[in-house]
Order: sequence, then structure tokens, then C-alpha cells
Amino acid sequence: MNRQQRRALGKSLGKETASTIDLMLNLPNECLTCKKPYDKKDKQMASTWSVEVSYKNKTTNLYCPECFEKRKNAD
Repeated sequence: MNRQQRRALGKSLGKETASTIDLMLNLPNECLTCKKPYDKKDKQMASTWSVEVSYKNKTTNLYCPECFEKRKNAD
């Protein structure tokens, strides 16, 4: 892989990464289903809650563990 190919690869990854970061910065403050509040500074919440990102609609959905299990079982 030459330098030009590496630079082209880096540029294409940069745009995708930037759009992902933009979507994650718009993370809601509550569960989409039950409206339970989400504390962005709580490590335990960050590891147990689920985030669903739709690139097509450019939306970010946040689910608490209980609502995510219900959603998973419904599918």
C-alpha cells in the first residue's frame, strides 16, 4: 500500500468517524420507551444501557436495560 492509498483510506475513515461522533454527541437524556433519566457521567449506566444508531435516519436511540430486553424479545 503506497502513501497515496493510505491517505485516501484515512480520509474516508475520517468522514465516517466524524458522522458517528456527531450522532453520539446527540445522545438523549432518557430512555426512548419509558422515559427513565440517563446520567451521562455514571459509568454503571454507560455500561448497561443500550444505544441504537440509525445512519439512514441520522437518529440515536437510548434504551434502559429493561426496555432493551423487552425490545429484543419482541423481535
